[in-house]
Amino acid sequence: MLRDLARDEWILLAKPVHPILHDAILETARLQGIDPKDGHEVMTAHQAVHLVFEHVGVAIFAKPTTLRVHDEGVVVKPLSDTPLWFETSLVMRAEDNSRLVNEFARLFLRRFTPRRLPAMQMTLPLPA
Repeated sequence: MLRDLARDEWILLAKPVHPILHDAILETARLQGIDPKDGHEVMTAHQAVHLVFEHVGVAIFAKPTTLRVHDEGVVVKPLSDTPLWFETSLVMRAEDNSRLVNEFARLFLRRFTPRRLPAMQMTLPLPA
């Protein structure tokens, strides 16, 4: 997918905002022989959407869960390059009984645990 974006100007979250994502995107581009032209760095996803709306370039950022981009006429597509997928982990002490820590862990797991769709019966054509 990054190769498809090679001719566009890139809008990325600034390195201080999300250093891991920023470095992963640029490193993946470098490994694929892509030199992003005229990159723009922003502090928020909302700024990125605004620049896309103004036809400045294409934005690459983490999952925009709180953005209402369809209101601005901007299309969001998920990245399909596996080098840009991240495994997210939660590490905590087993003996930690803090209510705050446990609430955070539950919210984290609820948010990032993959959701399975319910099983559905498929209708298959019968041979004649």
